[in-house]
Amino acid sequence: MFGMVEQILGYFTRMVGTRVDVSDINGSLHAKTNYISERTYYWKHTTAGVLSGSIGNIGSTSETTLFSANGAGFITKFDYSAKEPTTGLTTNVTFRLYLDNVKVFERVVAAGNTTLTFDFVSLMWRFNSNVKLTVQSAAAGPVISGNGYVFYD
Repeated sequence: MFGMVEQILGYFTRMVGTRVDVSDINGSLHAKTNYISERTYYWKHTTAGVLSGSIGNIGSTSETTLFSANGAGFITKFDYSAKEPTTGLTTNVTFRLYLDNVKVFERVVAAGNTTLTFDFVSLMWRFNSNVKLTVQSAAAGPVISGNGYVFYD
């Protein structure tokens, strides 16, 4: 009959796995560590794709897409800027980031006569089907631009 030490060693072997486990995100701890290590190496040696878009002069107050892409991957950073070309006028502009058609980020900025630029560094937000950055202005007129830095699977 097994003793306590053999039971503990057997448990750890099942949980941690052996060194010959195939890299699998659903496998043992050792297999998961290998999977993460392989993906990190892949991303380190891959150039991020840049999604960009701009709107010279928003002509309406409806939500407008700055950029969008289909596929699976990670967005690591996005930046955007807004400027109201009319002197003395300030307009609220709302930026929204959607991952897999779910809003994950929203920011309202007051666009005045000087260009406001914002960077947002994410913690490797994962998307499985699509990514989209939209903008909505409280009044027609602001000049908008945005970029997203994406690693695709």
